[in-house]
Amino acid sequence: MAGQGQRQSFPVIPTRRTITLASPSDGLRNALVGTVYLLAIVLWFLPVWLNPQSRFIGLPTDTQQFMWYLGWFWHAVATHQNPLITYDLNAPTGMNLMWNTSIVAESILFGWLVPLLGLTTVFNVLNAVNLWLMGWFGFRTGQVCGLSRVLAALGGGLCMTLPALTPQLLQHTHVVCLAPWLAATYMLARAFAGYVHRWVLWGAGLGLLAAITFYTSAELVAFTVLAALAFLLWLLVESVAGRRLLTTAMRRIPWRAWASGLVAYVLLCVPGLSVMFLGPLRPQGQFHSAEVFSNDLANFFLPTPIYLLHTAQTSSLAHRYTGNLFEWNGYLGIASSLCWIWAAWRLRRYPAGRALAATGALLALLSLGPHLHIAGRVTHVPLPWQLLEHVPVLHQGLPARLMLIGDLVIVALILWAVHDGERSRTERLHPQTGHPRAHMRWGRLALAAVLLSWLPHLPFPWSSTPAYAADFTPSSTVERTLETQRTLVITDDFPSFMQVQALAGYTFPVVNTYGFPPDPARQRPWLGGNYRSWLAHTSDPQTLARFLRSGVSLTGAQCVVYVDSEDTPPPAPLAKAFAQVLGAPTVVGQHTLVWRVHG
Repeated sequence: MAGQGQRQSFPVIPTRRTITLASPSDGLRNALVGTVYLLAIVLWFLPVWLNPQSRFIGLPTDTQQFMWYLGWFWHAVATHQNPLITYDLNAPTGMNLMWNTSIVAESILFGWLVPLLGLTTVFNVLNAVNLWLMGWFGFRTGQVCGLSRVLAALGGGLCMTLPALTPQLLQHTHVVCLAPWLAATYMLARAFAGYVHRWVLWGAGLGLLAAITFYTSAELVAFTVLAALAFLLWLLVESVAGRRLLTTAMRRIPWRAWASGLVAYVLLCVPGLSVMFLGPLRPQGQFHSAEVFSNDLANFFLPTPIYLLHTAQTSSLAHRYTGNLFEWNGYLGIASSLCWIWAAWRLRRYPAGRALAATGALLALLSLGPHLHIAGRVTHVPLPWQLLEHVPVLHQGLPARLMLIGDLVIVALILWAVHDGERSRTERLHPQTGHPRAHMRWGRLALAAVLLSWLPHLPFPWSSTPAYAADFTPSSTVERTLETQRTLVITDDFPSFMQVQALAGYTFPVVNTYGFPPDPARQRPWLGGNYRSWLAHTSDPQTLARFLRSGVSLTGAQCVVYVDSEDTPPPAPLAKAFAQVLGAPTVVGQHTLVWRVHG
């Protein structure tokens, strides 16, 4: 870092750069802020840190899917496989991982640590590092934009506790990893403020961060582009002052910087883009219903059970929303909603302020989905998301997740408004006492209230590695029996088994599918392997036997494995079906039954 320059208000583009060396006390104070963020993360996930090798952040199912992806890249490289395609799932057909939220970038950056620390520990470290970097880059961006250290620190804390991020932490690592997004924002802020010397290197770094975001979540890239276009178009069409501001800002970054960024991005993304749009095993059709995974209007004001401040009444109302707890991403709270309205009003004289307010409002509106949801009731009121339902990539996204970007826009708007009030000479000091006016104190108290309302429930939900994982350790009897054999897994929770398959070293492929296969019609109930859904359909052993025989035959499974996340033996009807179709188990582990398929 070249140092600190003259503080500028966010909407002002500096006409010159004044560089001063940062004093040692500045570095110590910044280090103190980073330490506070770290301590908050330790407290946030405290039960996990007590046993990080067997406990993991979040709830089962999708979380363990991302553990599988986290360990996959370097295993694929070591075994001379394409890391963007796998035949270890949905065998022998395989799956295109670029369409299956495979967190390739995180696997590259953290996956090499798996042999050293263990898969579960690395997954926990990834989540902690991501949150810390989000807070740190939020804090440093605020400082570059001229915020006081206190305001910037509060802003970093808000970035770590984004209300749309908290429910996603329970399951979906690919949309949680916003640190590259915030790092890119920090780089742009430094460039616009005039703190960059080596423009080609800066552009390449920005291209690298954009590529990391692409290899984390194409959905997040699409939403970012949508938000950026909304902001830029508003500046272009809203006023002459807005166009002048945009032109002045763009001129601060030379063309060679943009060119090097574009070249770096294209070169890094060509492999992923080619596999995604031209490669084999591309899935077809709509993945999820936008109508189901949309934000509810009531959720903008009332918290769900995942937040620290909630009541039995708000939790009861939340369970009426469509979708699930992980996709209830609309919560802002009353405090932040009022601050948002106040900030939009205060900054109305700035073109960039109006553009930010409009962008935040647009993202919130689009997150409501195709039709308005009110307290769990889906109305017939059409909403603008219907205009985007057929746009490539965007149509595969979930509208509710737009608030991951919307929350960051709202944080920027509120921080800027508070800063604008504090820097006003007529409001900064009391004319008689020379003390800060009440406005300055109330602004920071309001930010603290927003931060309090956004805090997650503590301790944060965590889960444990399934007990049956002990049977699949490398070189165990079960692992040696299954090695290289195409396996059908009968379980109550196949994603949990994905974690176990990764822990076993990916030594055997499975015919089960979890994600988006190239042919959705092939994804029959037995491919998921959820025997509880079978028993809900029928408890007749003969019917179950026919169902099992059909699954083994159509998939070409060479082995069948039975495991249960609750460590229970097969229910009696299923046990009879196993005996009729497969005979006696080939291997009986402590928690596992294995059959070799003959004939």
